[in-house]
This record gives sequence, structure tokens and C-alpha cells, in this order.
Amino acid sequence: MSSSNNGPQKTNAYVASNVFNGFAPVTSPKALPVNLDFTVSQTIDIDMSALHADGGFEFVQGIYCDNSQNASSITFSSTRLQFSITFPAYSQGFQTFMCENAPKIKVTSANTTQVITAHILNFPVATIITSFSAADPSPTPDVIDTGQLAIATTGTAVQLPNVTLLNGIVVTAATSNSATIYVGGSNVQNQGGGTGNGYPLAPGQSMSLSTANANTIWINGTAGNWVAYNGN
Repeated sequence: MSSSNNGPQKTNAYVASNVFNGFAPVTSPKALPVNLDFTVSQTIDIDMSALHADGGFEFVQGIYCDNSQNASSITFSSTRLQFSITFPAYSQGFQTFMCENAPKIKVTSANTTQVITAHILNFPVATIITSFSAADPSPTPDVIDTGQLAIATTGTAVQLPNVTLLNGIVVTAATSNSATIYVGGSNVQNQGGGTGNGYPLAPGQSMSLSTANANTIWINGTAGNWVAYNGN
């Protein structure tokens, strides 16, 4: 009687594979920072063979990637093992990665023109991915715009300049002003007593506004009086 077995067969013809996953590094846990410059190319090759040969990096077991500001996904692939992981658009986190020694990793991202930060890890990690909306986390501007604006003609509203804002603006009436300044839209009036349409700023007083552009703000008051503003 003959029988067949479609399962794994005993054989001496095993293929050696220097792949590590779940191993505690002999030296110490290490994270190798890599700046992925997709402004130059949408395919980036990371060759760690020399670093591995020197004993500086025993093996690759995980990858951290901050893709939170990128509208395209990023894929890391083991060059010879054909194993790959993908970080979705607007995400960041850790993923387990299997890579042969000496490590060679190919990184690809379509339609990306940014520099993305990643870390190659020699220690095992659990896969943890955090996703963000397209506008979150909000970028922090590195430019602060300041200035001053004076009333040229009593009763004629004056517009703040065209300045794009992310975190809003603070408007302060000068301490030397002789009268109240009123803050509002393009039709803001130089009028108080509960009958005007502007927000009153006595000399030395300030107010903060959340707006995308400083030019949405107008001031009105007495000629020669002025305000200072600070926004970003």
C-alpha cells in the first residue's frame, strides 16, 4: 500500500538563513537614526553590511518611523528576504522587521517629497502604530511676526497686514494712547458706550484672537493712537 504526505518532509537540504527576531542583543539595545530624504529619490537603499561586520549592529529586529506629516505610505523591504512592512500615511510607530545579515533595506514611498525620520532597531518590538488626521499633529511655526499699526485718520478703520497664522495673534494698545482703540472686522467703528461694534482696548490692554491671517483684523480710533501685535 502506498501513501502520500503533502506536509513538510524530513530533509537535510535546509537553507541557512541568518534572520533574527525576538533575540536580546548581546551588546546593548541600539537605535540607528536614519533621515530618509525623499526630495532626492523615492527609493532609498540602506546598506548596513559594514556596520554589521564591525560588530556595531548585530542584527535588525524592528523599525520606528515618524510618517505623521506625510500624505503617502512608506514601505521598508528586506532586500534578499523579500519581507516588507508599511507605515500608512499620517502615522508613526514601531513595527517588527525581519532582515537577513548583513542587513540591506530598501525604502520606498510614492509621491513623497519630504525628509522622513526613522530608526533601525537591533532589539525586538511589538507592532504599535498611531494614526493621525491630515492636520494633526499641527505644525509649530518657527517664525514669529511682530509689528505696530497706527490710526491715520480718526474714525477710519485700519487693516493689519497679510500674515499667515497658525497659533493666532495678540493685539496690544499702546500705553501712550490718548483714547480707546476698537478692534473688529472691516466695518469696526470708533464708538463705545454700548452702541459700537468693536472690542474696546484701553491704553495698555491686550486681546488674543484665533485667526488664520492677521488681515482679518481691523482697528479704529483716534488719529495717532496705535497698537502692537505679535502672532505666529
